[in-house]
Amino acid sequence: MECHVEQGDSAVTIIKDGCYSETLQVTPTSDTSFQMMTFSIDSETESKQFVVCKIKLCMDDCQKPTKNENCPEDEYYIYSIDGY
Repeated sequence: MECHVEQGDSAVTIIKDGCYSETLQVTPTSDTSFQMMTFSIDSETESKQFVVCKIKLCMDDCQKPTKNENCPEDEYYIYSIDGY
């Protein structure tokens, strides 16, 4: 699963390769849902935001990260399997 928040012309990735951003306080609440703190993108004047997600539907072999080593490295957003 991949999700990002869109505001104006900007987008911030909150879930990447099935891993959740600790910095943005994103936490999985089940296999199909998550929670996050709201935030605003400073450089944007538009107040509307959209959460856009890309999901993969699968039957048995749903490959998702099982260790933090499987998460993308990002020094700013800090992705992990458990999130915040």
